[in-house]
Amino acid sequence: AKELDLDDWLGYIEQLEGQDRSSQKNKPVPLTKIDLTISRLRLAQRDFLNLGVDLRRKDYGWLIQLNNEDLQGRIKVPYPDFSNGLLDISLDRLRVKPVKDTEEDAEKADVEISMPPAAELPEVRVLISNLIYDELALGQFSFASSKIPQGIQVERMNIDGSTMTLRSNGSWLTVNGNEKTQLQATFETKDIGTLLAGVGLEGQIDRGRGQGSMEMNWTGSPVDAQLKSLKGVMEFTLED
Repeated sequence: AKELDLDDWLGYIEQLEGQDRSSQKNKPVPLTKIDLTISRLRLAQRDFLNLGVDLRRKDYGWLIQLNNEDLQGRIKVPYPDFSNGLLDISLDRLRVKPVKDTEEDAEKADVEISMPPAAELPEVRVLISNLIYDELALGQFSFASSKIPQGIQVERMNIDGSTMTLRSNGSWLTVNGNEKTQLQATFETKDIGTLLAGVGLEGQIDRGRGQGSMEMNWTGSPVDAQLKSLKGVMEFTLED
């Protein structure tokens, strides 16, 4: 395939499931194996070039193997009962590139990101052995969430690396029809200068150790954080 915008496909699949979820649930899947190379895959507003994709039908759903210079690993997708299954993502490496590198990318980055209702999402486990932002190696990333009656509990969202460590957890709840997201985190870095340079803020601080914590909440889903509804406390200490 020359080009595939997975963001558009995911929206299309969500539409189909919403139209007739009960009738789709028990239909057999005719395909059991797919192998392809995609010249350009667009996912989460980012491009992955020359990506090898191998899909295999399994008892739990689909096993997806992905491989290119920025992304390597596997994803286990529950099917057909997606919302009551476990989405298991295990990647050897993931390089996340900045979105706003060109004017075209800047326009794409301004597109509103939406999430399906929490009730339609599965439990999630993510382990990325080597997470890289542009050229900055962040280390190991792990994430785990579980379903609770009011929504989703984020049990952990952690980063362990030579430059920084992050420990965080939170929740995404719906109470009386209103969504609310909460996030708690602690952060420590041995070299804040290198960390800032890695995200495009070079020259601000030379070396430096730092640590901090935050407790934030806002109205809406995890991607709906807006200044007008953002509440909480953030602390940060910087040392030589």
